[in-house]
Amino acid sequence: MHIITPEAWTFYRAALESSSYMRMNKVMQWFTGNIGYHHIHHLNVHIPFYRLPEAMAAIPELQAPATTTLASRDIVACFRSSLWDQERQRMVSYREAAKLS
Repeated sequence: MHIITPEAWTFYRAALESSSYMRMNKVMQWFTGNIGYHHIHHLNVHIPFYRLPEAMAAIPELQAPATTTLASRDIVACFRSSLWDQERQRMVSYREAAKLS
């Protein structure tokens, strides 16, 4: 995740850097309509959900997205991170932010 200046903002960056790829097994991909490929959906909403994996595989710029999973540790980490630390360029908890101040 990045916070950028208005001058550096582009549609492409916003689409790809504001959402992540969620790794799922094939069954969960089917049940969720490929929601794990949300970063590609943000880039082009006209790509049908069933073609999102194909688009990711075919376009080199889409090959290295930020990733997450439905694993317990990833879910817990999301709840712990509440604030953006500009110096460290990452999300931190309120407790961690208090220690850094």
